[in-house]
Amino acid sequence: MSRTGASAAPAPGRRRRGQDGPVRTLARPPALLTALAVGVVVAGCSAGSTGTADDVVTGSATPSQAPISPRVSLAPAPTPTAAVTGFPIGTAVPVDYGYTVAVTAVSLDAEAAVTAVSPEATAPNGRMVLVDLTATPTPGVSTPSTGVLGLSVRLVAGEESYGMCDDAGELLAPVLAPPAPDGSLSWQVCLDVTPEAAVPTSAVEVSDPIALTVGGSAVTWSLG
Repeated sequence: MSRTGASAAPAPGRRRRGQDGPVRTLARPPALLTALAVGVVVAGCSAGSTGTADDVVTGSATPSQAPISPRVSLAPAPTPTAAVTGFPIGTAVPVDYGYTVAVTAVSLDAEAAVTAVSPEATAPNGRMVLVDLTATPTPGVSTPSTGVLGLSVRLVAGEESYGMCDDAGELLAPVLAPPAPDGSLSWQVCLDVTPEAAVPTSAVEVSDPIALTVGGSAVTWSLG
């Protein structure tokens, strides 16, 4: 039939705008319905996804994955100082200097006691530690003419060690006096240490500095 001058008949299942009669749905082939359904599912998945292909490949963080910076910067926890092992206080031990020495007492905060004997004594590191010692000549070993003044007394705390206080020479007066009949001497030493080192995990070390240079060893007494 020629399309000129004549209106095409409406397709089955469709009505013209304004045409009377019930509305009927458009019949579609099953294959077309399947394609439309697949398209709706794919579109729904795309609408629910907020990422892109680049996000997955590069590993870029989404806002919910971004790390949160702390509001307060915390200092790292201090590492406890390991205890320095040694002989118990009061133990007499031969040292490489011809003397058998014992550390008999240690006061970890002794400013009042030290300045009572040596008023000019100072401790630039912040704390005075007072060490009491005794020494007797080791049998069969000759002692030097300098006596126990040649011994080095230090406080050891971890990897650090501390020497004598400044201007505390009065504490050494007993070692300048004649020794007892058995040759024993008792004296005190003021050590200049930091407050952090004046703890029971530290130790007192006695040595002969000269002997240390030729293979000698120091002796330590633990405070804890």
